[in-house]
Amino acid sequence: MLTILIRRTDIYKRVLRNLSVKYRKSLQRIIMAWATARHILVSTEAECNELKTQIENGASFAEIAAEHSQCPSGRKGGDLGRFTPGQMVQEFDTAVFNGDVGVLYGPIKTQFGFHLLEVTARG
Repeated sequence: MLTILIRRTDIYKRVLRNLSVKYRKSLQRIIMAWATARHILVSTEAECNELKTQIENGASFAEIAAEHSQCPSGRKGGDLGRFTPGQMVQEFDTAVFNGDVGVLYGPIKTQFGFHLLEVTARG
């Protein structure tokens, strides 16, 4: 009886170990990875570059977003809140989960237009 219990425990441990190895990256993406970001969405690359220059020269990101962004998040200074990989379009995900926190990125072209993006936190 003890031998059967030990074998079942060993099998159970091996199955768990194999599952965790096989799905470790997916689990980390789903469970652990998250980011917060803010963005400004406009229709042309030229406008996006112009706004980026203004922000780099000291203009408030939140004020520029409120005034110019075509996304409803503009009313909140461009804040997108907390999200995980796969919740945003691919171009956004790539920038958010690979770029540095606190850096202004853009123009980033998506199906919606051109974005300026700042990752505000990531975990």
